[in-house]
Amino acid sequence: MNNSSEREHLNRFNWMADTTIPEAEPDRMIFFWRHEGLLDVHPESWPLPAALSACRFLSYFLSLSGYYGNRGLVEVTRAKLVAQFGLETADAWKRANVGWQIICYGLRDFQGALSGLLMAHDEAKPAITVLASGVHYWAIHEATSCLTGGFPAVDLKHFWPVEEGLALARDFLAALDWENRSLKAFDVHELSPFMNLSFVSDVAAAYESEADS
Repeated sequence: MNNSSEREHLNRFNWMADTTIPEAEPDRMIFFWRHEGLLDVHPESWPLPAALSACRFLSYFLSLSGYYGNRGLVEVTRAKLVAQFGLETADAWKRANVGWQIICYGLRDFQGALSGLLMAHDEAKPAITVLASGVHYWAIHEATSCLTGGFPAVDLKHFWPVEEGLALARDFLAALDWENRSLKAFDVHELSPFMNLSFVSDVAAAYESEADS
């Protein structure tokens, strides 16, 4: 199946970050659900100070992950998946490893878009309109909740202490009602994005099969 056909089927999900994994034939993976609305983006009104803090936090988090890698984040999430879902360690590690690659790719795109919106924003207006979905809120929630365990020691000559990064997070988490927006939809269905990773080609093929039936 060609790339344009895959994208035609997947554009509706609005979380277009994916990663290629080294299987027998390398294929791309994404977060994917058939539950309606979980990946749909909606215009959200973010207070300007909260949007600025979110943008700064994402820049900080992505700088750390770019410099130190995702190893610490993967280990934190692996332990959570084993405890919560009873997964085998190897399965939990693979899900966490692939998931964090996708999260970081997606957050990099989102931070770039948010930064552009802030640069173009009229500072006289108290809020900014951001397009976000439940998985965007969830991904940033994961970045904040795993920050300390994922980066237990940072070079203070080059990076802020992790506590300062978390202080930035507190500035916008409460203002944007993060717990409700990011986790409610997944809790209702007892879902975890790490448990809902699918091959892009399989998802596209399933929709093509439905269209042909």
